[in-house]
Amino acid sequence: MSSVQTTKDMYNARSGKYEDSFHPRHARDFVQWSDIQPGHSVLDLACGTGLVSFPAVQQVGSDGSVVGVDISEGMLWVARQKPADGLNVRFLTGDIRNLDKVAGLQPENAKGFDRITCSSALVLLDNPAQAIKHWTSYLKPGGKLIIDVPSEDSLIYGSIMEKVGIKLRRPVAYYRSWVSSIESLPKLMREAGLVIDNLFRTESYDGDDFKVKEAGEWFDSVIDKPAFRCFELTDTIDKAKKEFLNEVKKLSKGGDTIYSRLFLYVAVGRKKLS
Repeated sequence: MSSVQTTKDMYNARSGKYEDSFHPRHARDFVQWSDIQPGHSVLDLACGTGLVSFPAVQQVGSDGSVVGVDISEGMLWVARQKPADGLNVRFLTGDIRNLDKVAGLQPENAKGFDRITCSSALVLLDNPAQAIKHWTSYLKPGGKLIIDVPSEDSLIYGSIMEKVGIKLRRPVAYYRSWVSSIESLPKLMREAGLVIDNLFRTESYDGDDFKVKEAGEWFDSVIDKPAFRCFELTDTIDKAKKEFLNEVKKLSKGGDTIYSRLFLYVAVGRKKLS
């Protein structure tokens, strides 16, 4: 199964309950970090249910516009049900890795968008450096790209499953191994020609504590998620569980509890004027 189809399945399945989470609070913060001004044109990548798009369109006012792009029809269906009378916001179906093929995607300003946002999605892409360079081409000179990624010590079970997938040559739909410090994201943005205007680590938005002795049950509770269907054969699941338990043991360093939080690295990159 392709990573694109896996991502669709993941978020179609989550669409009905996606907002029963930390995401609404995080999206409100994300819009503030984006410094969106009246009259701006905004491109919201992986817009999902519109959690960033709707606060953003309130910020841009009657002279601005917001376009959201997402690959999940389930998430977009939720976004399109929300009241939008008098708001200049549109939602388009498409792959954010190839915006050239998204029908109807045109900035109000021929030079590009004033702001491009990508919240909670970069680690779903297998080539984040290429994606950032691609998105930068849609920014107007002086425009800003705002991205976040989980820190390397966040969302532990996903990080462990990624390591297991790499070891068994069954890549999961999370690509976080490149995030090793707060400098990992701005490095990619600088390589795309952007100047970093802001960089910080957030507070924790979510978290759980996991007992090492319950690692087997932990594995069983997540293995049937769409993101981990790469392990769908019984013998592969057995191997994956063994590797998962080994990784948990290493990570615990002899302790009885693993603490999993959700800290984010946020970077704001600006396109040079010339």
